[in-house]
Amino acid sequence: MGTEQGIPMSVLETEPTLQSPEEERVSIASVSMNLARHSLKGPKPREALSQAGMDEAVKAGLTGEEMREHFGQIFGSPRERTGQSSVLRMFADQLRNMNFDDTDAEDVVRWFIDEGGIQKTETPFLNFELGDGAYKDALVDSVKNGTYLTWIIDESDDLAKENKQSNVTPLTIQSGNVASFFFARVWELYDSLEKGEAQSSRVEDFVTSHQGVFESFLYKVILKHDGEDEARAFVENLGGSGFAENQGFRADVKVMDKDDANAWRVDIVFGDRSYSLEPNEIFAMMEEGHDFQAKLDKLSV
Repeated sequence: MGTEQGIPMSVLETEPTLQSPEEERVSIASVSMNLARHSLKGPKPREALSQAGMDEAVKAGLTGEEMREHFGQIFGSPRERTGQSSVLRMFADQLRNMNFDDTDAEDVVRWFIDEGGIQKTETPFLNFELGDGAYKDALVDSVKNGTYLTWIIDESDDLAKENKQSNVTPLTIQSGNVASFFFARVWELYDSLEKGEAQSSRVEDFVTSHQGVFESFLYKVILKHDGEDEARAFVENLGGSGFAENQGFRADVKVMDKDDANAWRVDIVFGDRSYSLEPNEIFAMMEEGHDFQAKLDKLSV
């Protein structure tokens, strides 16, 4: 899991240093992240956005007043519609004044990346796997019934074990993948500091994933911090099916000391909820997901 993102697995074995609020330090490097589900996709088997999806992604982008001073990176899964959604949301202010009705989303994305020098990163941490057999059937039925997120939380882990499937991303693996994604960005900040590169506190990343991926992570966070009732309320408020297209949350990744591998945190905000996630919590979710994947791999042999 760590190798693909350049994360040394030995970090998972590091014992985090906990700080009291009085000892909290000011960040010396940080990045803000705008995270959301992708916009409306085109008809099957097309993976790209539809014209309506392009329009909606631009509408969902931040205005110039809301944006940070500098664009950061663009992240998506290996499925093209996620990278397209990130680019369109990032450049929404510019695109609102352009007529691109007759231009495919691929061309819009390609132009901004080629002309603007924007880095678009595809990562498996933001992806999902349908699997097959009973697992896939149950997943598809839950999407049709509008109970996808409820199914992920209540059934996906158990069904993956029962069917001995390793080619799936149930609740525990999805939440661990998102935690790993955040830590990968933390590691990039440390790497930049080690190289002596200047860091702006007003950098904005745009991150896009799929239905159920970010929600799995948020559910686990709420469950740990506020308990089962509040975690269930989160699911119910989303209608049981997860984020709608272009809906999501914000996060700030902060590093406080370049010489202390545990001097960082991830602050997340969605709706009226906010949480500060310390290294030990991120590591625990990463390890839980890694261990669950290992268990499924062993069962599937």
